[in-house]
Amino acid sequence: MASIGIVALVSFGAASALGHAVLQEAHGLGINPAIAGELSQALEIYRAHLVALRACAEDKAGRIASSRDLVEVIQQGDEAKVREFLKNQLAQEGEDLRTPIRLIYLAIERQNQAWVQVGREPREVEEKSISLTYPIPVGEEIQLRTILTIPTSVFERYSHAGKFVDTYESLRTRIGAIAFFYLVVYIGVLLTAVIVGITVALGMGRRLTKKVARLVDGARKVGAGNLGVKLPVEGNDEIDLLTQTFNTMVQDLRSSRERIEYLQRLAAWQDMARRLAHEIKNPLTPIQLAVQDLASRYGGDDLSFAKRLREVSQIVEEEIRTLKRLVEEFSQFARLPAPILEEQDINECIREWAMSYDPRGMLPEEGASVPQSALPTLVLELSEGAIVLPIDWSLLRKAIDNLVRNAVQAIAEANIQPGVIKVITKKEEEHLRIEIHDNGPGVAPDQREKIFDPDFTTKSHGSGLGLAIVKKIVFEHGGSIECERSPLGGACFSMLLPLQGENRHPLSHNP
Repeated sequence: MASIGIVALVSFGAASALGHAVLQEAHGLGINPAIAGELSQALEIYRAHLVALRACAEDKAGRIASSRDLVEVIQQGDEAKVREFLKNQLAQEGEDLRTPIRLIYLAIERQNQAWVQVGREPREVEEKSISLTYPIPVGEEIQLRTILTIPTSVFERYSHAGKFVDTYESLRTRIGAIAFFYLVVYIGVLLTAVIVGITVALGMGRRLTKKVARLVDGARKVGAGNLGVKLPVEGNDEIDLLTQTFNTMVQDLRSSRERIEYLQRLAAWQDMARRLAHEIKNPLTPIQLAVQDLASRYGGDDLSFAKRLREVSQIVEEEIRTLKRLVEEFSQFARLPAPILEEQDINECIREWAMSYDPRGMLPEEGASVPQSALPTLVLELSEGAIVLPIDWSLLRKAIDNLVRNAVQAIAEANIQPGVIKVITKKEEEHLRIEIHDNGPGVAPDQREKIFDPDFTTKSHGSGLGLAIVKKIVFEHGGSIECERSPLGGACFSMLLPLQGENRHPLSHNP
């Protein structure tokens, strides 16, 4: 900020000095004694011209008054001859192209009373009049009155020239004050511009500094392990672009950490499932054989005990079958392989899978009595054309099959008729979206994140590993999955998979 102020003040001082020099030079060139002298001399020429015009007018009037012919006609006393003489003189002297003077009126006066007169009155707006009186040598008190005119423009030019010379002289005498006045105005304008510039620069600087400080604070929080940081983006300048990139980076880091943590949890669960499957599976068969042998060896006469023994044997065998099913699920979860990606048309794969859709086969054994009308219908809404992307269809099929199986069981348990399951594919810019909708009871909003955990289930049966397996498979394909409410009224599981292999997440691997 200090550097901005220093630069502004230095520029202001230099501009002020230059402005003062320019003003002085400008006045020195335009207003100086030499030009003032020339203007005064020109004004004198105007004044001499007017004096010469008046002398010319007086000369005309004098010539007419001293004319012998005029004296003779006056002595004769013939008024008509006098008027005729005056008219001739007015015609001869009235229009003189050599000068702007015009003779417009002649009159013979006796004892200051007009005797004979010819001509017109002057037009005051257009012309200035000169009235001259000369005595006529006839021995009586007789005089000749003449009126001559000069165009008003001649006097206006003289007046304008006089005002211009006066103004110029005033400027010449006040050149210092004028230069100082313009310098003050110039400095005022320049100082205002400097102040406004500094104010704007300081405001923008503080705004940018605030953004940078906020970015630094966010980076420190991320460095301390807080990946929930999201900085506000207020504009579209370089700092805002950097902030947006920072937010994207933090989001990627958060996503990466979530993937790592989830895959680590799954790895721990897979290890536990592997141990449980091994520890539980081995004793199940001996237990089952022992119970069967015990029930077959009893040959006593106690019918109630024999009946009770058979009932207990059936319960034990049923529970053993349940444990074997759970052990099988644990084994499948523990043996879940890493995907082997191949370019395949996902739409064609889903169509082939749908041909083997058997909703009753997806129900547990106790659901075998579910009526056919309660079994949901499968509807495909696949995007047009082929969608080829790198997938491991055997794993991705298992994920889709698990999601559809959950939907079938939820609809059957809620006895919703008619049940509908819809599989939709949508091709986006860089991803493929696979959505599985149902019109079942749905998933509560507070459970939509928990249902993917291996230790969470809302069913009365099962291990709760199905959705964990689905999420792991999707992660292994570099994608993501989320649960939302479906427009059908139930749940919507949306899987987002990258269309290109190089877009797969770097952490999508089998731990």
